[in-house]
Amino acid sequence: MRKYKTGYIASSEEVSSKSEIFGKYFSIIYEPKVIDDRIKDDYYVIIKTKDFQNARKVNQLIASSLSLIDARNFFTLDSIPQLVPLEKYNEEIPKSHSNVMSVGRLDIPEAINIATKASFKRKYYLSLLKYQLACELHSNDIMDLYPQYYNLSRNPADHLRIANAIIIFYSIIEELGLEIRASKKNPSKINGKWNPKIKAELESRLSKSNININETIDWSLRSTPTKIEKFKNLPLVKKSNWSTFNIRDSEILIVDAIAHVSWLRSKIASHKLNKAFTSLSIYDVANVNLLVRRLLLESLRMFW
Repeated sequence: MRKYKTGYIASSEEVSSKSEIFGKYFSIIYEPKVIDDRIKDDYYVIIKTKDFQNARKVNQLIASSLSLIDARNFFTLDSIPQLVPLEKYNEEIPKSHSNVMSVGRLDIPEAINIATKASFKRKYYLSLLKYQLACELHSNDIMDLYPQYYNLSRNPADHLRIANAIIIFYSIIEELGLEIRASKKNPSKINGKWNPKIKAELESRLSKSNININETIDWSLRSTPTKIEKFKNLPLVKKSNWSTFNIRDSEILIVDAIAHVSWLRSKIASHKLNKAFTSLSIYDVANVNLLVRRLLLESLRMFW
């Protein structure tokens, strides 16, 4: 197995175990950071795998895992931290990969845990990569969602980025096998209410994926209802604790959130765009983002 030093630097406070961590086709070890023959309190993250291409995939998974932890874009798909072979191996190293920055921050060991778990199943590692791509199109710092109102953008480019981020986020729900499975003969709703068979089948798949179907999720709703809200009323459970005046944030069941995102993807964000498309806001994409984040983290048995 060849060794490659990544640009990730983990804090000694978070590296609880120096044991080797094993993924499907690689392992990761921590080596003390040494500068001028002095050992620092931080650790280099070293990938052990058969070649540079595999190491690069692992490097990318760690970057995508950091995006999942933060619920926003930390790196773009093309700007992950540097990757340096620890010895001279007979292999081609892309030049575009030689001048990328290194990074030291919190949660790198947790990102590594997520990446190693995800590596064993195609649906998980593809979901991670999709998550980072969606965040690259549009994501918010958590403080941007602090209970206050941001006016709707009037720039069509913003709406397009939000719409396509929603499309990719929803595809993660499909990747995880947690989408609504209905047909014309067996629709998801009958007279505006859940078809009990469809709902029960979805709840069963959610439970098997370690998703707590009884725990609600907060849904950001701000100012007066948008065109999108007027098109489709949300089946809300109750107001969030902090809701007041024009902050209408509320709690919604996971199954109802998935149904709404499915509708939002199909009727608003995809295909030929209608006038309601201009009502897409940072809150719409943030709601979808945080729903998908929860589904992915709980499916991986990781919690934040």
